[in-house]
Amino acid sequence: MKTAPSPDLFRVAGLGAALGAALGADAGHGAETDPETDQTADRWLRPDECSPPSVHCNDRLDDAIDMLQRNPDARLLPVVDDEYRPIGALFEKDIRRLLLNPYGHALLSNPAYGSSLWHYLKPVPIAESSLAIPDLIATYRAAQGSDGMVLTRNGRLHATLANRRLVDLAAIDERDRTRRRLARAQRIEAAGQRFESDVAGLARDLSALALAIRTNAVASGVRSAATGESAAAVAAAATQSAANLGGIEVEGRHLTNGLMQVAASTREARALAADAVELVEEGNARTGELKRSAQSIDQVAHIIATISRQVKLLALNATIEAARAGEAGRGFAVVANEVKSLSDQTARAADTVTRHIVDIGGSVTAVACTYAQIDSAITAMAERSAQIMLAIDAQHGATEVITRHVSEAVHAAAATQTDARDIAHTAEGARGAAQAMEQLAARLISGADALTGQTEGFLRELRA
Repeated sequence: MKTAPSPDLFRVAGLGAALGAALGADAGHGAETDPETDQTADRWLRPDECSPPSVHCNDRLDDAIDMLQRNPDARLLPVVDDEYRPIGALFEKDIRRLLLNPYGHALLSNPAYGSSLWHYLKPVPIAESSLAIPDLIATYRAAQGSDGMVLTRNGRLHATLANRRLVDLAAIDERDRTRRRLARAQRIEAAGQRFESDVAGLARDLSALALAIRTNAVASGVRSAATGESAAAVAAAATQSAANLGGIEVEGRHLTNGLMQVAASTREARALAADAVELVEEGNARTGELKRSAQSIDQVAHIIATISRQVKLLALNATIEAARAGEAGRGFAVVANEVKSLSDQTARAADTVTRHIVDIGGSVTAVACTYAQIDSAITAMAERSAQIMLAIDAQHGATEVITRHVSEAVHAAAATQTDARDIAHTAEGARGAAQAMEQLAARLISGADALTGQTEGFLRELRA
């Protein structure tokens, strides 16, 4: 169970950063550079301070004196070079001292002094007019100025500031700085109040969060223990399943081998049935030939019987003729009687042969019927063998699929066993992490209480 961080966390962090920035700015106000509050010298310059009167470095001293007399409010007269860059200044107090000197007119009349102003040229503080007033005053102090300074713009003469004017600008800057400090103090007070409120809310949220973490940690520990036990049971079941599936795999392979042997025997039976069909067909052909031979013998027996009857008639006629001949035909009568006797024997033999032929024909017909039944049985057996072959092929494919799936199931069961053990180890680690989280929640509650106390002390000191 995850708990989303309270929005007060981010709000307090932002207020704390703002409060720290405000305090830091108040501590280092001399280096502040707020674009809304910093003012450059250009903003405060008056029109009479810009484009001040100046003299060239090669002008005469009396020209400079005339220039100062025409500008009685000027306390210094900038001296510029050919590019209008200030190189120093003539100060009004030095010129006045010269004019009040009893020998001043004599000195001015002296060509060595009156024709050149280099003897009275003195350094003067020079700064860019784009500087902020604090930097301008810092430059003035660093140059140990006393009677004013010269401002430039891009290195060229731009304005002059008297000492009193610099004091006014310093007062203006101090007033603005004081106003900014007061506004900053008010913002710090408001931020402190919001900070106090938000820290109190944060402490409450931290306490609630720590309590939720502790509750979740305990529940996670219980679930981890249950998960570990379940994983152990799953591992044991996976082991038993793997053993059972292994036995099924072995039996499946044996079944596959048996089906292969049955398929081979069935193919051999089909081959033998095909041979038997050929033999039956050959027997049917021989039986037909035997039947035709019996019919031929029957015809021969009929011919013999017919001949025997004719011979008997001839013998009877011969006996009659021998009786008519008397004593002379007695011998012929004996021969005729013998021929008649042979004819009777031949007739009886022909009848016997005919009966045997009839018996043989019945036996041949029975054999032909038997061969037909055998042929039908062999044909049915061949059809059944073909169906058995198809069933065996289908069963063989299904058995191979089953064996393959069982083999995959064996590997899957082994993987499941490994995963279950890993889950058990992970659950044990999660249980330890839950215990550590519970301890962390306790420390978090303690830290929230400490944060509340420290915040209250900090705000008391801030108000003081």
